[in-house]
Amino acid sequence: MTVPSLSVPTARRRLAIYLVLTFALSLAIQARIVALGGPIAAHVGEVFALMWAPGLVSLGCRLVWREGVADVSFRVGRAGGATPWLLAWLSPLAICALAYGSAWLTGLDRFGAPEASNLGLSELSSPVRFAVVLALTLSSGVPLSALTAL
Repeated sequence: MTVPSLSVPTARRRLAIYLVLTFALSLAIQARIVALGGPIAAHVGEVFALMWAPGLVSLGCRLVWREGVADVSFRVGRAGGATPWLLAWLSPLAICALAYGSAWLTGLDRFGAPEASNLGLSELSSPVRFAVVLALTLSSGVPLSALTAL
């Protein structure tokens, strides 16, 4: 199935609409989380909805514009090989490194390795505990989060 090509102005307009709708839905969900208060762990449904927001908006736009899904990325065997998969796996780490690194360097937040007492890591030093939690996050956390957000 061939995907019809769009003019550049149409493609840009559709991208802008998608981004505005995604931002609006995400903002509404985040506002609900803030309004409900409490720890983020108490808002699993809202966090799940927030993770699904970009995909749901994309599907909605594709339905309205009758685009279909033939051009959707991340298919196994697609051009680019493993590069898109590696980017998807490591991007959260890069984003967190920038966000948390900036906060720690500017003094907005204090560095502290996760307690992880339920994992039996509390006797380890902070750097070792941090490395173990990072390895666990990369090996299971990111893929599990990706699956729930898929």
